[in-house]
Amino acid sequence: MCGAGDKRLLTYPVPGLTLGAHHDDRGDASMGHYKSNLRDIEFNLFEVFGRGDVPGRGPYDNVDVDTAREMLKEYTRLAENELAESFADADRNPPVFDPETSSVAMPESFKKSYKAFRDAGFWSLDLPAELDGTVSPPPFAGP
Repeated sequence: MCGAGDKRLLTYPVPGLTLGAHHDDRGDASMGHYKSNLRDIEFNLFEVFGRGDVPGRGPYDNVDVDTAREMLKEYTRLAENELAESFADADRNPPVFDPETSSVAMPESFKKSYKAFRDAGFWSLDLPAELDGTVSPPPFAGP
């Protein structure tokens, strides 16, 4: 059991995914923050998997390596800020399904995070140009 103010890092087996957790006197963990490991993500994509040879070529000529890196930086910024703001609230107030109306009530914090995602334009990646999209290599086409 952790003492008051004890902070621990939880690391998951997903490259670049690290979540901070704060443990209170009861030992309960509450989300503190999300921190993406952009350096590891770029290393895996460009060095380990060789994805640096894909952007800027063939159907992906609108997305070169520099643009792909900027996209990753913006994903990181969005994930660590606007999207992360809803993590703890969504855990405490999960979506509620109403089987009678076949509808789902989402927490306001999630709606705000989803709006930020939509406003950032990532939803349009990998859509054809005629649908106002930007065809991009699969690792960069969306979170």
